[in-house]
Amino acid sequence: MTLRAVRAGELAVPPLPTPEVINQLPIEALPALVVQLAALQALAGARLALAVRARPLDRLLGLEEAAARLATTPDWLARQKRLPFRVELSPGQVRWSEQGLTEWITSKRGARDI
Repeated sequence: MTLRAVRAGELAVPPLPTPEVINQLPIEALPALVVQLAALQALAGARLALAVRARPLDRLLGLEEAAARLATTPDWLARQKRLPFRVELSPGQVRWSEQGLTEWITSKRGARDI
């Protein structure tokens, strides 16, 4: 297995041995290959676990709190059926995604941070 340098901004996964290559390896080489693949799998799994844990949990906001974040009236917000951060739990039960609201405000402002 060979690794190549990856330039900044380039997403690349190093090529793994194909089944044909593995079938041609001597039996004596397979334990080392299995250990290397297990190490790669553990590293990738650990990075995924950290990435998921690092993402903040979303919170659903009530009408008053979401309207306050938007500096608008609750009546106006309640009438907006197409907002992308609107979450309809059931008929008459509506909440607003805090993360979705933040992302929407950011996209409208054209800024990165609020």
